[in-house]
Amino acid sequence: MSLRPLMLKRAGQNMGSTRFMSVVTLSDTDALSKFTSGSDKSIVYFTASWCPPCKMISPLYEKFSKEYTAVKFSKVDVDENDGAAMQFEIR
Repeated sequence: MSLRPLMLKRAGQNMGSTRFMSVVTLSDTDALSKFTSGSDKSIVYFTASWCPPCKMISPLYEKFSKEYTAVKFSKVDVDENDGAAMQFEIR
């Protein structure tokens, strides 16, 4: 898998017809695979309900999902979707 910087456009900028405006919760590995397949830009946020830093990041992540509408935003709770956490080596 290759990681590369994304050029993100804010809401209101010319970005074509595809617009995403909310964070999708991915509850299993199949949902994660479907979400990340395709040519759309996507971000997956791995989180846990007991994690204090995750609780601090969550409101910003929600804000960014509304601001950068050309990008698909999702989150995976590592306790509820341990298969996805293992697939991406999240500990």
